[in-house]
Amino acid sequence: MSKNSLREWIPRYLAMGFTRLIPLRRGARGTYKEPKVKKWAVSETEPLTEQELIEYANQRGTSGLAAVLGPDRVAVTDFDKHRGGLDIFNDWFTQHRPNCDECSALPVVKTGRDGRHVYHNISDDCITNEDLGYGEVKVRNVLIALAGSYTPTGLYEYIHNEPPHLRAIPTINPYEHGLAIQDKVIQR
Repeated sequence: MSKNSLREWIPRYLAMGFTRLIPLRRGARGTYKEPKVKKWAVSETEPLTEQELIEYANQRGTSGLAAVLGPDRVAVTDFDKHRGGLDIFNDWFTQHRPNCDECSALPVVKTGRDGRHVYHNISDDCITNEDLGYGEVKVRNVLIALAGSYTPTGLYEYIHNEPPHLRAIPTINPYEHGLAIQDKVIQR
């Protein structure tokens, strides 16, 4: 990611509702999803300002942005290719999404491992992370790489509803809107 494009993404993500952003860097084991700040949990209570994020973006070695989910309402439904999630995602994308105004407005990202992330705000009745068998609903205390970030397996990139076309992300219940299939949830 170029420094210019990273600086352009920061205000877009803040406008979408991702208020707890942190810069990423290449880690010791080759991962590009290592936080560039010493304690990323601090951003849950004291988010970095837009200016601080831009300063990090200007530094050498910044590979992208991540969001710390919770206590904001922003969540991600993650469809993992290696767990069979692409088939379920493709069914949702081609059959359910076109018939649902809120779903049609949700941003969709291709992950570095060829999975899919669907960004949405979470409704009041969905407050925990859940393993769906084919992926996860990620709500709280999770760090996710955002579109425009590089990982060893590839670039995270938008495939539907790229900002700035979208401002606020719609609020949905992932179970009622077909993203999460209740009978696939793994009980722990």
